[in-house]
Amino acid sequence: MTYREWVIWCAAFLDGEGSFVAFRDRRGYRSFSTNAGQKQLWPLEQLRRIFGGAVHVETGHKYGLNRWQACGARARGIMMMVYPFVSPRRQEQIRTALSYNWREPNGGLKLKPEHAPSHEWRGVK
Repeated sequence: MTYREWVIWCAAFLDGEGSFVAFRDRRGYRSFSTNAGQKQLWPLEQLRRIFGGAVHVETGHKYGLNRWQACGARARGIMMMVYPFVSPRRQEQIRTALSYNWREPNGGLKLKPEHAPSHEWRGVK
């Protein structure tokens, strides 16, 4: 397969099994993450081969789940590369991650009460 065909294959796999997020790490630095979990190692190895990142073999997981992850600038690049090939739901997830407003609480996102930190929604029913 050509590189473009592999990227499309990876996009399809990530559309079903992946996630795209923006977050602050433990030290408060902003970062991005693209990851996927799977019992089989082969698809995760293909993601690592095409995009880089790391494959973590979870030996203690109840279901034998393995995980591929890319962080930081690499994750942002992957998000932009697969964007045209994923579903509208995943495109929205990518847009949300890439447009995260680091200066606002919760990234400037309007969170539903059930997803917001509890201290911000005390007394709201």
